[in-house]
Amino acid sequence: MAGWERLIRLRLSERDVLRLRQKAREAGIPYEALAAQIIHRYVEE
Repeated sequence: MAGWERLIRLRLSERDVLRLRQKAREAGIPYEALAAQIIHRYVEE
């Protein structure tokens, strides 16, 4: 990620967190990094 980074908190359902962690394991990256990638792609569309 380029530029400044900011720490944020999100409330997610337990189901979403579990699925996000599973997807991150499959991708071989931390789930926080996957969440950041997903948000970045969404806001850049």
